[in-house]
Amino acid sequence: MEESSAPAPADAEDAASVTLPEVYEDAPEDWRLSMAVEDGPEKPRLPEGWAEHIDDATQHPYYHHEALNVTQWEFPSSDQAYEEEDVSRAVEAPEDDSIESWEVAAPAPSKKIKPRKQNKDYIALADAYKLEKQYRDLTSLPTCVMCHRNPCHDVLFPCEHKCVCRSCLQTNGIGESREEGKWPLCPLCCQEIKRILPSDGREVEKYWNWVLEVEPRLPPKFAQRFEFAGAYLRNHDDPPQESCACAIS
Repeated sequence: MEESSAPAPADAEDAASVTLPEVYEDAPEDWRLSMAVEDGPEKPRLPEGWAEHIDDATQHPYYHHEALNVTQWEFPSSDQAYEEEDVSRAVEAPEDDSIESWEVAAPAPSKKIKPRKQNKDYIALADAYKLEKQYRDLTSLPTCVMCHRNPCHDVLFPCEHKCVCRSCLQTNGIGESREEGKWPLCPLCCQEIKRILPSDGREVEKYWNWVLEVEPRLPPKFAQRFEFAGAYLRNHDDPPQESCACAIS
């Protein structure tokens, strides 16, 4: 018994509508890539600032944003944002004290934060910290950073650096900021010099005793009014808002 063959198309138009798969294995690489682009769906448009490139090793596209210095394999979306700060809207203050009058802001969509660029040379800062370490040891006798010959016997405050000899202090006019005509900056860290004390093991204690000796000028009868305000607060659970201000002022 003869097997029945598949029915042929009814007419020439039906025959023309039948498409057969094409074989691309033997075609050149460039031709196959161009055919894949032509036959495939149209690619979406890149967002502003993005550019497409082809990787030489894998022949896959990747995307780069020059202004943001961002490179990625994924196709960038149009709502992809890089910002330094969250631009979420703050809650607006009401004109009255009613809770209903507050307008609660809707949560802002999450956004990727633009990577911050380093504005300091942290390696140089680490090297400077290591250099200053030997001059922070008040029990040692380091060599002067200016003449590189004489030992240092005095401590500069408040930076607590033992870094300059007495000869260089006098020759270069380095002194405390309260002394007129003196250069009041530490030669090691350039911080203001408020006191210069000899290194005898008690220099830190002497400095803070000097700091606490400074008494600010207070208004007349300030202590009496301050004590009155404190007594009023201790004796009243819910004092008026203006009572303390009136008592102290």
